Amino acid sequence: MDREQPTHANVNYTYGTLYEAKATSTCEEGYRIKGRNTNDNISEEIRCLDTGRWSKTFGCERKGAFIC
Repeated sequence: MDREQPTHANVNYTYGTLYEAKATSTCEEGYRIKGRNTNDNISEEIRCLDTGRWSKTFGCERKGAFIC
């Protein structure tokens, strides 16, 4: 199982690393999930796929001002 560590995030593999297991990717302090319009959104769920890899994460970006 590929345990890729996203940049500026920590992954908690609470439910193991077997097929269909879920894990939570949480951004480090001062970061949020990329592409989200709120600084409060700092974590996302990922899943172990039948390919032996984890689902793609959005990743983390530095928190900042909102852009319209």
